[in-house]
Amino acid sequence: IYIYIYIRLYNMKLKKINVGDKWATAVKSSTTDKELFKIYQSGLPTVVDMFDRFVKKNNLKKVDVGDFGGAIGAVTDFINENSKVKVIKNITCIDSNKNLLKQNKSCNKKILSDLIEYSDKNIYDVALMRFVLNYNSKADQLQILKNVRESLKKDGIFINYWCGVSNKIHQKK
Repeated sequence: IYIYIYIRLYNMKLKKINVGDKWATAVKSSTTDKELFKIYQSGLPTVVDMFDRFVKKNNLKKVDVGDFGGAIGAVTDFINENSKVKVIKNITCIDSNKNLLKQNKSCNKKILSDLIEYSDKNIYDVALMRFVLNYNSKADQLQILKNVRESLKKDGIFINYWCGVSNKIHQKK
């Protein structure tokens, strides 16, 4: 199992932005702070590149993807729109927010579950995660990572994208 943690901010100056508990709405809003949106989108091309390289390296024709905390499907939408490999993607989104799951159009299967309790074993070639761990305590982060690891097939890959955007509540954890 390969674990990649990717942090990328390009050449942007860091600016403290408090998005509060309405981050998902902020990301979809047309009035979103442009800098915040740029940060949220900045690492997605690298996620696609890692996905494509993994699929090519393993000569996969079908890919089972678990999008952990996938919410509205921003990462899987971006992969579907920008991936250069043509494979059948079976995408499962696991999230604890029912309303965000309803908005997700890129997943074939949606699972309403807290990631701390999610427990499928050996089913995904690729596990994706973006902006999830920083919303949890250290103990919960470790449990989530264990659950992700156990959900991966033997030679699966975990791609975790985190850019450091959090609000005051998350900074206390």
